[in-house]
Amino acid sequence: MATSKFMDGPVGRYVGSRKNLAGTALGVGAVAAQLTVGLGEFWLAVVAGAYAVGALVMPGEPPLTVTLGAGAPAQEVEQGVAKIRRAAARLEPGTREPADRLLVALDEIVARWDELAGAPEQRYLVESIVGDYLPTSLRRYLDLPRRVRVEVRGGTSPQRELVAQLELLAEEAGRIRDAVYSRALDALDDHGRFLREKFKRSELDL
Repeated sequence: MATSKFMDGPVGRYVGSRKNLAGTALGVGAVAAQLTVGLGEFWLAVVAGAYAVGALVMPGEPPLTVTLGAGAPAQEVEQGVAKIRRAAARLEPGTREPADRLLVALDEIVARWDELAGAPEQRYLVESIVGDYLPTSLRRYLDLPRRVRVEVRGGTSPQRELVAQLELLAEEAGRIRDAVYSRALDALDDHGRFLREKFKRSELDL
């Protein structure tokens, strides 16, 4: 339908934007003031002005982009994860759970980032998740009007597709985190064997 195509475009995205919501809030406030105390014969202009001020003052949604250089240090990856977390806060409750699990796994990996130095393939995969795969999924989804996100087309919806992508990334990040912990546990066991060998005493020792 023509209306659907119209709402799917830039106008539809603006309707759900922070600018429109802020302008609408101030406009509604001006209407309430007109109904309670009266704003005079130019009240319509006041309402329009209130909406314009709200829309102009509120900054637009910045596009989600994360740039990581090759062999990025932990601080740079951590900053990328923080930027993604701010964008993920705009997701609906139904999509937040897999996003939160993925972000927690990434936090745990970054906390032991140096331990991935001996696993370049896993390290590169984490850099790709933070610098490309996850931001791209979120950016393309958040660019859609809210109404379109839940529309079922071809047996699925953008929301379901995003959840599937987040689940896939969370599973992979979880495997990498578990591998990091497994290496740490192996190192602890090795150190324990070393200590027992180093300080064991024979029955003849006093």
